[in-house]
Amino acid sequence: MGRKSQFDQQSVCEALIKSRGNLSVAAGLLKVSRTSVANWIAADPMCKEAYDLANDQLLDAFENVLIQQGLVKKEAWAIQFFLNARGKKRGYGKTTVEETGALLEEWTKAHRAHHTALANQQRVIEAQLSVAEAEDD
Repeated sequence: MGRKSQFDQQSVCEALIKSRGNLSVAAGLLKVSRTSVANWIAADPMCKEAYDLANDQLLDAFENVLIQQGLVKKEAWAIQFFLNARGKKRGYGKTTVEETGALLEEWTKAHRAHHTALANQQRVIEAQLSVAEAEDD
C-alpha cells in the first residue's frame, strides 16, 4: 500500500460510494490502480464499510426492480424468484442448481417472448404508417 499517501480515506470512501462498489470505477475516479483500492478496503475498516454499503445499496436497487416485476406486473418468475430467495423461513426456496437454472431458463423464455411481441408490435405499427403514408401520396 505504498500509494496510500496519495489520497485519503474520505476520498476512497466517496469513490466507492460513487462507483457503487465497482473497484475499477473507483480506481479510475482516484486515478490509482484497482489493487490500490482493494488494498484500502482490506486495510481500512471505514473503506470496507463504504464498500459494503455501496454493494448493499446496489442490491437494494435490484431487489426493488424485482419486487416491482412481481407486484406490479405480476410476473410469475419474479414472484417465484423472490419467494425462493427471501421466503425460506416460510418454506420457500430452491435447493439445487438445476432448479435455479430452470427458473432462470423460464425467465429467459418469458423475456424473449416479451421482446418478440414488442418487435412484432413495432412491425405492425411501421406497416400501418407505411400504408398511411402511401394513402397520403
